[in-house]
Amino acid sequence: MSSKGKVIPLARAGQTAPCDRCGELCKVAATRNTEAQMLRAADRPKGNCVNCAVAEWFVVSGLRETTDPQSLLSPAVHKPFEAVMRHARSDASATEIRWDRVVQNWSLPFVVGYTPTGKPKKKTFPVFDMEQWVDRLHRTGRGAPGGGYADATFSDRLAEHLRSSPKNDAN
Repeated sequence: MSSKGKVIPLARAGQTAPCDRCGELCKVAATRNTEAQMLRAADRPKGNCVNCAVAEWFVVSGLRETTDPQSLLSPAVHKPFEAVMRHARSDASATEIRWDRVVQNWSLPFVVGYTPTGKPKKKTFPVFDMEQWVDRLHRTGRGAPGGGYADATFSDRLAEHLRSSPKNDAN
């Protein structure tokens, strides 16, 4: 997505394999940015499709438990997420993401390693639960009347993160 960093050609470009998580057919990209910090292109036919990589980003960033997957279908989420991708010099482009597939596969387990025989080890991570989230807000006093915000949306949290992070000269 960004021209910053060293872009290298990939020897296995065009080779295909099923996504480790959802099974969708993926193709090895022609190039890879060595400075990509999220949604990096695989250098071999193995790993996650871009949609499952987006879902995994929510696990890694700690936002999975507090994000209602249905909210990801809103265009108000796409623009801030695209800004995060740009800031992180993502190999993927925002147009590659199929948010309906991200939501559809939200609860699938992730591959977290492999057995000595090469079989994938899968793990399921906690997902958004509105009752638990509202209960947590009330216990901390943030959801109480007159007591702060009741529920920041994902796009609000991303916008705040972008405002508070150091400026990126990749724009």
